[in-house]
Amino acid sequence: MQRLAPPCLLVFAVLALACEPDAGVAAICGVDGPVQLLASGDGLREVATRRAADVTLLYLRGADDRLDTYVGDDCGARPVRVLAGDAVHPARARLDPDDDDPHFACLGQHFLHLTLRPDDPPAIFLPNFSCARIEATAHGPLITSGNFNGFDSLWLFPALTAPDGAVEVSEYIRSFHHQGETLYYLDSALVLRAFDLATHHEVVLRRAVSSFTVHETHLLWREYVDGVDDRMHVVDLSTDVEIDLGLYRHDVDDGAARPPNLPVWSFSATGQYILHVPRTWAEPEAFTLTGVRRSLPMPGAPLFSRPDDLVIGVTIGDGQLFAVRPGDASPTLLDARAQPDIDPSTELRTTADGLYLLRDDALYAIPLDGAPARRLAEPVGSQLAWLDERRVLTSFADTLVTIDLVTGERTSHARHVPGFHRREDGALYYLVDRPGHPDSGLWYVPAGAPLPAP
Repeated sequence: MQRLAPPCLLVFAVLALACEPDAGVAAICGVDGPVQLLASGDGLREVATRRAADVTLLYLRGADDRLDTYVGDDCGARPVRVLAGDAVHPARARLDPDDDDPHFACLGQHFLHLTLRPDDPPAIFLPNFSCARIEATAHGPLITSGNFNGFDSLWLFPALTAPDGAVEVSEYIRSFHHQGETLYYLDSALVLRAFDLATHHEVVLRRAVSSFTVHETHLLWREYVDGVDDRMHVVDLSTDVEIDLGLYRHDVDDGAARPPNLPVWSFSATGQYILHVPRTWAEPEAFTLTGVRRSLPMPGAPLFSRPDDLVIGVTIGDGQLFAVRPGDASPTLLDARAQPDIDPSTELRTTADGLYLLRDDALYAIPLDGAPARRLAEPVGSQLAWLDERRVLTSFADTLVTIDLVTGERTSHARHVPGFHRREDGALYYLVDRPGHPDSGLWYVPAGAPLPAP
């Protein structure tokens, strides 16, 4: 293990923590094993990270529940605290997050400019624009600005660093969505328009539009008729061929019986189907993109949809979990039930390989074909990260451990670990909480490097 050699200087006046390491960034981030990024005796409990260009933003929560934001070079080396008591996130203005400028961040609806220096607090940037929704395109970010009448105006920026070159797409919009080179937006007059992001050429697609959504080649839209019963349509965007799907009935589709885990009308995860899941207990249904109706037997409330269009749901009352996909004659009852007064989605873990249930410190595999559930490991912490198809990383009783789900073998890596974060690329960040001990703080293990040994 490699520790941070010099002590860190806490600069209270600017709410920043500056460290002067005796090694370069490459020596810190390129190690073949654990390295301490930050020494801290503050009782850190949670860690999360986000990348932006050549820096990493670190989000650390202490025992007092205060969340602080740090920025460090490359993997998070030589971190400085840029905001105490809150989290700022990179303003995602580029299609590739690695290209984002780390100096521009979001805090709620506000854009901030960060100097990334410990002696400069964040400054408000673009004060008249909202960071609540920013969409990156190949031609720059789409950003909204509030208007006095409740509608937003929509702007296309060539870059966050070039606000003077921004183009106002529409003064008043209700909603927008971009797909490739095309921006789709609904204006205040319920007119749906398509705007070419490269040429800025604009065409009207439909009028009297209450709402819409787009999935690659097709448009799903709701036609405003009389405010009582609207109509739903699907359009092939390559041919403009439109198919009527039937009524949007407010007395059926709007309600509070089913929780809003899925939209009332939406494309399935693959985009091959259109799902209609009323908020009342009316029977859900599905349609192909050519308008052919398919069954969608759903004896309860949907929880989430998997990437393969399989919907996981729960019956109201007995908590029976079920799985269903468009076209099924009946749902598949799974070998698991939700606990009373507990949201089942907090216990379920889904991966590309299957569905898992974490309950009472035990991990179960829930076969999607209705076969009996299998207990895979016990005890297991609430925080899990799959290392591969058969191994998970977890922290139980403040011990970081790898569990082989096939053999049950457990390998301990570090003690006094209240939390960790594993990035998609395999890099690991974990916390050590040992008051008064030099090991206490934030540690990093590069992707592919061996995990720590206790």
